[in-house]
Amino acid sequence: MEIEEYLVQCRQAGLSDNQIKQNLIGAGWAESDVDHVLGVSTDQLPIDSQSQSQADPTTDNVTKVLGIGQKVTVAIGIYDIVKNIGGMIVLIVCSVGVYFYLTDTMHIVLPSFVIPFALLVMIILIIGTVLQVIITKKMASANLSSTIEQGPPATRIEIQVGEQLQGAFAGITRIMDAKSIFKLRAGPRGGAFGSMTQVGEIYQSENSMLVTNDQIILLTVPMPGADTLLSNGQGDGMDIGMGEWLLAKKQMQAKLDQMINTETLAEVANCHPHNFAIDRKTVSSIVFVRKGMAIQINLTDGKRFTYWFREKADAQRAQALFNAPLA
Repeated sequence: MEIEEYLVQCRQAGLSDNQIKQNLIGAGWAESDVDHVLGVSTDQLPIDSQSQSQADPTTDNVTKVLGIGQKVTVAIGIYDIVKNIGGMIVLIVCSVGVYFYLTDTMHIVLPSFVIPFALLVMIILIIGTVLQVIITKKMASANLSSTIEQGPPATRIEIQVGEQLQGAFAGITRIMDAKSIFKLRAGPRGGAFGSMTQVGEIYQSENSMLVTNDQIILLTVPMPGADTLLSNGQGDGMDIGMGEWLLAKKQMQAKLDQMINTETLAEVANCHPHNFAIDRKTVSSIVFVRKGMAIQINLTDGKRFTYWFREKADAQRAQALFNAPLA
């Protein structure tokens, strides 16, 4: 067997380049020959890599996305602070005006608790404004250089003997139905938005899809902040993963390609706690919706998963791979 053919078969089996190199050297091949073959162009990779060779490995767009996310969320926080201060000023002016009108003009004797009650309301508003200032400062200084969660999923994704990678797609985002969104907001650990903190977690953060002959693997490629929501504690914020889906697809593709080329398929599949796999035997049908830009995976138990592709070319590749119709 030629070394090039062996290389392709090993990559199809999910072996990393380092493992392939050690196997070839152990079989008697010269290290220089192995290094040369491992440096071949990506047209020998076991997946359709039309977009991979063009992927830009820099992180300029990712940095811009994170910067935009922080600026937007901080701006929302500043708006809330200004709104609170404005509300206090209006309340003070109106309260004083009403007080003097009732006592001096109408000669009405107000109950003794009115002034203490007004002061209590003012104190509450002041405390709320101070807390908002603290939260906004935390949002501005949040470190988004990595994902919130690290490590493999609770249920490890197993790669079977002979399982081969058929396609890899970076730049997908999950389309949530009303029931899923409710679960997301009311989920454990504060749901998507967390409590009054500067950083919340997105639990449905899948941004890429691997397709093998046995499974459809939905994974979160660990881009900086991919599972992160900058939040002001009131449900307002910036989904960093969504921003990366919009502006950093090339970088996401480059990261996924790097992982595929340097790690085993099992390592890639288990790169993030939110990853999960769908056994293709449990799939009742696959159709493409939203004018062919989204894949809808219907399972035999009634569950449904829908993902929107960032680029039309990826959606078309996926449709061809699954031989799926348009709905």
